[in-house]
Amino acid sequence: MKIKRTKLEYKQIHRSSDWLIVKPLNIKSSLKYGFNTKWCTSSKQDPHVFYKYSRGGILIYVIERKTNIKWAVYWEIDEKGKKQDLSWWNSADDRIDSMLLTIPEDMISKIKKELFLESKPNYFYFTETEKENCEQVELAKERKRKIESLTNPGRWPGITTYRDEGYYLPPDESNYYDWRSTSTLRSAEMEELINKTLYHKYSYEALKDSMSIPYIPRETND
Repeated sequence: MKIKRTKLEYKQIHRSSDWLIVKPLNIKSSLKYGFNTKWCTSSKQDPHVFYKYSRGGILIYVIERKTNIKWAVYWEIDEKGKKQDLSWWNSADDRIDSMLLTIPEDMISKIKKELFLESKPNYFYFTETEKENCEQVELAKERKRKIESLTNPGRWPGITTYRDEGYYLPPDESNYYDWRSTSTLRSAEMEELINKTLYHKYSYEALKDSMSIPYIPRETND
């Protein structure tokens, strides 16, 4: 499976010499503006989280440019379009009270305006290419989950179910990584793995059952 590379996509809510407020609209922008944080939505290892949050609500990054201090705000939107939990996060990915934010009131007002006037999750504004990438990543995640549900790593060590080829640093950028590709098991390999897993599972259970049958001496005429 290949994840298509796209240009930086985001909505700029505010930009000045002191502050930058953006809504990331693809994984590339999330990695760039979430660089040097521990936000799960900017995880190089698992882009699935970014897509999950983008489907489920409004995600905004706030950056104090002189200090490079960053905050993220997320407002969850349920399946009926109703806004639910609103949360603020610092760069260490700790949830914080909005009263503890050191963001000027005029910046807070811009963020509130975007949050209150917006009714759609970030995913709604994705390009078709990024929506396709989202589907591919979620598909790979589901395949991995199904395989892991059929395998017991403690009993069958060494089974590789997922391989992430990782990221590369673009030659013209020095402050973020870009998503390149993810490799998963091909369907034939997956089927073979599942069949082997089930074979070992049933063989083990049959062996265990046979060992639990009590030994009954057979009568002889000797």
